[in-house]
Formats: sequence, C-alpha cells, structure tokens
Amino acid sequence: MQNLITVLLVALAFGYTAWALSPKAWQLALRRRLGLRVPAATGGCGGCGGGCHSPVRGAATPLEAGTAVVTLHRRPPAR
Repeated sequence: MQNLITVLLVALAFGYTAWALSPKAWQLALRRRLGLRVPAATGGCGGCGGGCHSPVRGAATPLEAGTAVVTLHRRPPAR
C-alpha cells in the first residue's frame, strides 16, 4: 500500500512540474484539447496595440508608466 501511495504522489508531482514548466502555448493547446476553459488573451507587451515602448495612457512620468531609465557604464580598463 505504501508503494502505491508513493507512486501516486510521484506521478502527481511529475505531472504538476511538467505542467508548470511547459510553455504557455502547450498549456493552452492541452486545455483546448481537453475541452477546458481557455483564458482570454489579455495585456502583455503589445496588448494595447502600442508595443512595449508606448507610454501608458494617463501616466505623467516614465516611472508611472511602469518603465525606468537604466544607465549602463563601461567596465574600467584591465590593469
């Protein structure tokens, strides 16, 4: 009986891990195949049609729009 419980737990853990780490497209395809609800496509980069570089409407500054300025510095020369 203990072996059966162990096999069941390992199989469930494997299935959950395979599901969680699989690409989103595979998850959606499997949901469709099984007849489950598929979440509506929402937001994300380009979800508003403006792409990643378009500001959020109504945002006064880039920080309010969810973007930040990143300054990159060159490495100092090797000695």
